[in-house]
Amino acid sequence: MDLITRHTSPLPPDGHTPADRFRHDDPWRDLGPGGRRPPAGGTRWWPWLFAALLTVAALAAVIRFFVFSPTGQLIEYRAFHLVEQRQNAGPGGTAQQLLTIAPIAVELVAGLAVLHALAVRRRWRAATGVVVALVGANVTTQLLKALLERPDFPNGVPYLAGNSLPSGHTTLAASAAVALVLLAAPRWRGVVAFAGAVFTAVIGAAAYLEAWHRPSDMMAACLTTLAWGLLVAPLVQHDVVGTDEHLRASLRPSLWGALLWTFGLLGTAAAVGLLAATVAVADSGAEPGTLALAAGVGLSAGPVPLHWALLASGLRRDRPRRRG
Repeated sequence: MDLITRHTSPLPPDGHTPADRFRHDDPWRDLGPGGRRPPAGGTRWWPWLFAALLTVAALAAVIRFFVFSPTGQLIEYRAFHLVEQRQNAGPGGTAQQLLTIAPIAVELVAGLAVLHALAVRRRWRAATGVVVALVGANVTTQLLKALLERPDFPNGVPYLAGNSLPSGHTTLAASAAVALVLLAAPRWRGVVAFAGAVFTAVIGAAAYLEAWHRPSDMMAACLTTLAWGLLVAPLVQHDVVGTDEHLRASLRPSLWGALLWTFGLLGTAAAVGLLAATVAVADSGAEPGTLALAAGVGLSAGPVPLHWALLASGLRRDRPRRRG
């Protein structure tokens, strides 16, 4: 028997050589630093906790400046003055109907999503985390509203009905949107986050235009909701499983995420610019008019996409478990 024949054996029935049995493609090799594969269920708590603490710090800064600072109250009032004048102008229109119905309707949708996660997908950790975020955000909003006392400074800002921060309607809308983002499959989170940001921004703008809330009330509502969403995200990620293809797709750069960051940064910059222009016009003795309305809408809605961009980007970069 020659040397080649002696060392050659027929292929096994599955068509693989013995060496192939020890060679496996790693679907994560192109996704992480150094090609290392993350452990199953390897979500880490500390980055999420750190992000939540930063969000709480931002919330404290908003409260400190717009509620407990005479200058902050006055600056915000420059944008709020025009809609305040129409507060008792007549019966509510479409905006008030939207504020009354839409947040509750979306909360119901979020509740159905939680039930689906429990009953159909058996994702009890994710469902528990989302319920904690929903309840926590809305309870925190009501506690802040009840416990914070808005000072009555001699700065020319009328003392209307005390503290209205955070906005309860905006918190309802934002918490429902965050719940849907957390429960969405990884490949759909980007578009769900974008839709949730648009919906929350519309509710925030409507609450301002109807003089139900000052712009800072909407900022505080979104920050409160985001903090709770970031806090429970590791619980949700622990229950996220999927095929290699779906998990790899969820980690690629997201068009929707890029749009959220772009609109959020541009909207925030535009809001700050409009507010500065409004203050300058008002300080000159003129009536800002439409400029004030634009500044108020910008402050109420402009920063909203940034919150959802942060949450969606964190979920995309935090690698979930593989199925199988």
